[in-house]
Amino acid sequence: MAVPRESLWASGHDESVEVNQRALIDKVLARYSGEFTVFRELLQNSDDAQATAVEVHFDTQAFIDSAEGSLESGSSKALPDLKTTVVHRWTFRNNGIIFRDEDWSRLKKIAEGNPDEEKIGAFGVGFYSLFSVTEEPFVTSGEQWMGFYWKDKKDQLFARRGQLPSSDNGPLPWTTFEMVLREPAPIPVAFDFTRFLTSSITFMTYLSEVSIFFDDKRLARLTKTPGVPKELGLPKGLRASTESGIMTVKDIKCTPLHIQAEVMQWVYSSGSERKHPMSIFKPKAGPSSFFSSLFGFAGNSTPQRQSTVLPPIKDLDPQTLNETSVALSIFSADVDVRLNKKIAAELYRSTKKNPPNKLKYELIYTAKDEYDASKREEEQQPAAMGSIFQGLRADLEGSGATRIFIVSEPQKLPSEILDPDFSIRDTRLDKQLA
Repeated sequence: MAVPRESLWASGHDESVEVNQRALIDKVLARYSGEFTVFRELLQNSDDAQATAVEVHFDTQAFIDSAEGSLESGSSKALPDLKTTVVHRWTFRNNGIIFRDEDWSRLKKIAEGNPDEEKIGAFGVGFYSLFSVTEEPFVTSGEQWMGFYWKDKKDQLFARRGQLPSSDNGPLPWTTFEMVLREPAPIPVAFDFTRFLTSSITFMTYLSEVSIFFDDKRLARLTKTPGVPKELGLPKGLRASTESGIMTVKDIKCTPLHIQAEVMQWVYSSGSERKHPMSIFKPKAGPSSFFSSLFGFAGNSTPQRQSTVLPPIKDLDPQTLNETSVALSIFSADVDVRLNKKIAAELYRSTKKNPPNKLKYELIYTAKDEYDASKREEEQQPAAMGSIFQGLRADLEGSGATRIFIVSEPQKLPSEILDPDFSIRDTRLDKQLA
């Protein structure tokens, strides 16, 4: 005779479930692997904190020792090779809102994330991406600090929090993430990393300046200056809603954007060489779509000139500062989202936050005059790396491409969400706008 489960349960006793935190963090991060993941997460966190400026520092051991007073300071006569010189520490800092108590508390909770649906982070793994490169990240913000360490060098993670020494000038205006590398290594490819940062800040709401340092040398500074948005209204003939009515385009704007880059010649010596252009791509004519309606064309192709790959020019001073810029137009569509209760509940279960009721589709557009001006400026640069604006400018020569970004909630959704209705999240509006 079977014994009811309730009876068995009443006669049992509780035992705790143990979690190997190191293995948990490793498994979570394995699902979010990608190029520049740590910096992508920290940049987004900075923008969420309304930071206007970010600095990324790559420090060699000699520079660290000099800064801490264990070695005499002094500049080396020759600049090292950025491709091979090993660094021991990454430091990322932003001038955003100083951490509050709830921010410090959330920092040490794995996978909780920010409950604010207007913020990008969903799964609480942004900060924990730092563990992909360091064993013991150290954070300072305002007058406080928090350090993470593995208890007894095993698999349970602990955090220790304290006060920074008082200063006559008050607390520093920076929130800093310090990462002593688990395995010292060369910095990310400097030119490619600069190009990544250029693309990243384009759609940030607050962030407008990013600087990269190698020891005490500033490799690059990127500054973004947006213009005044212009209301465009909905184009005639545009079906503003998806078939299900879940997403509805409410408004369209165009915002001019200027990005200025100051990059040391030293950086150009370490980039991935520009690929030779492929054959000219001629899109097929097709029915009018969202953005073709917006720009007033549909399926027309314009022959693109072949670019000339410039040979690198040797014997240039690596500390020469090269200045380049690009003018862009950002077309954005504000979209209202109305999800049924089932989908909203499943999203909340998976992301631990309510799904947003608004999102934004944005498209970069480069007018011909701005494109030609940027190309002329680039061709004066003494390197064969191409442009750091590749991927932003509409380079349709096989060496780059324009992109559409979903800005409000671009995070990945878990593969465990198997409900076929979830396909609406990334197909229906895409089909409408494509």
